[in-house]
Amino acid sequence: MSLGTSGAISAAIGGDDNTFNINESNNAGDPSFAVGNNRINPGENLIITQVGNSLFQEIEIDLDGNGGQAFQAGETLTIRIFYNDGTVQDVPFVGPQASVSVSSINGVPDLAGIQIVMGTGDIKVNGISIDDGDISPPAALFVDKTITDIGGDGSLGTADEVGDVITYQIIAGNTGGTDVNDFSISDPLLSDLTFVDSNQSDDTILENGEFVTYTGSYTVTQDDLDSRGQSADGMTGDDFIDNIVTVTGNDGSGDITLMDQEEAPLLYNPDLEVIKTATDVDGVLGGTADEAGDVISYEIVVDNTGNISLTNVTVTDPLLDGTNGTGLTLVANGNGDSTGQTHLNLIILI
Repeated sequence: MSLGTSGAISAAIGGDDNTFNINESNNAGDPSFAVGNNRINPGENLIITQVGNSLFQEIEIDLDGNGGQAFQAGETLTIRIFYNDGTVQDVPFVGPQASVSVSSINGVPDLAGIQIVMGTGDIKVNGISIDDGDISPPAALFVDKTITDIGGDGSLGTADEVGDVITYQIIAGNTGGTDVNDFSISDPLLSDLTFVDSNQSDDTILENGEFVTYTGSYTVTQDDLDSRGQSADGMTGDDFIDNIVTVTGNDGSGDITLMDQEEAPLLYNPDLEVIKTATDVDGVLGGTADEAGDVISYEIVVDNTGNISLTNVTVTDPLLDGTNGTGLTLVANGNGDSTGQTHLNLIILI
């Protein structure tokens, strides 16, 4: 079965009504999609989902479009496969290729949908061919949570300072054949969890073949760094902020609950720097001690150069605390507390 220029695929196999949706997202200029007419640009994606009561056996995307718009050398894209059992698999492709395809596992029709995510370059979809089976699946919730950025360093970054923002994308869907009622999504760590889009509708019914996208963010605190992540998630401090999203619903036969966890790495980096300098001799800057009784003044600066709060910081100097010394005196503290703040600056004179 092939699709030429429409935005949906329809077929009738074994008397069943097998209809499939095509939706392009992240494209504010053209939210609809027509095969052979529209392009998929970097950052955009194309979602193909099952709407009737059949699953996909194989999906092939013809990229050899008009005007030499093939999938060219060096261009990249990823096909995210949504299986009927809730499993998700990312399959990367690198051009040049005239077409890309994915198949079901063990020859059994079990593909509930795919998402084509454009990497580099852009493509024109010239045609879509689908082999579909004749299985009527029950309702099945799916959820996939990913980190999109950490502190401005991309999805593979590391949270290493207070104020780093971790951003997340959550895609949930119904990969079965029955609508899910009373659909809800929760993520206690993300206070700004926000609905972005749906390939069908924004309501509490997650329809057969519907996928919804949410985003949210979390800002790293000093307690998160000091506790090695435990302050944020309440789990064992393991140098990660563990974040769990939960989706729930009811398919008419009972409640359904599904969770997905994502870990954001933290950098635990306690460190100190000590700099001691002789400031003057008998009040003379750069002077030289040349007789008994000359008084040498010193300045000692202790700086917390790491990212972890330090407590019980002490400074000792046997020479200055000795018989001929006058002891150490705290004259300035960058944070007002010598027992430990994120950046403790001690300036000590004798």
